[in-house]
Amino acid sequence: MEALWDRKFMSKHSLTGKKAPTDKTNNPAKPAFLKEDAQAIKRFIGEFWGTKHKFGNRSNHGSSLHHIQTTK
Repeated sequence: MEALWDRKFMSKHSLTGKKAPTDKTNNPAKPAFLKEDAQAIKRFIGEFWGTKHKFGNRSNHGSSLHHIQTTK
């Protein structure tokens, strides 16, 4: 991903554009990546970790990747 964006840019953006529920500061939310870019990042991470740790769909929770992305 660093081939596409430098660390400074990535640190000033988020996947959703929403503040984390645990962020108690008065700072505004970071701007979101473009929708296509956020989807590409999620797909890359899912493929990388799915291959590395051999996780797949969980019958009682749906996709384990979906579960990971929505736990915040």
